[in-house]
Amino acid sequence: MRIIKSARKVNRCVIIAFAMKIIYDEKICVRCLACAKEAEFGGVTYERGKIFFDETKPEDWQNIAAICPVGAINTESAVACAARRADSINPNFDF
Repeated sequence: MRIIKSARKVNRCVIIAFAMKIIYDEKICVRCLACAKEAEFGGVTYERGKIFFDETKPEDWQNIAAICPVGAINTESAVACAARRADSINPNFDF
């Protein structure tokens, strides 16, 4: 089950962005811990010489990936678009 991160109305279509998926390459990571320092809510931790990611935490995952000096962290976002017009789903919902 994915966590819905945000929803908005674009061109009368509901765009739903799901939580980021973290793609981490442990082989090229230099353990600088810039990612762990950038994580505000404990989404990146360093324990026993390994870095762990908790994707359920509301971190700025794109920023965390961007500060990695060797590119060991990447993000992948799942995005879904409802086929129906937003008004037909709930005309009173304010985005």
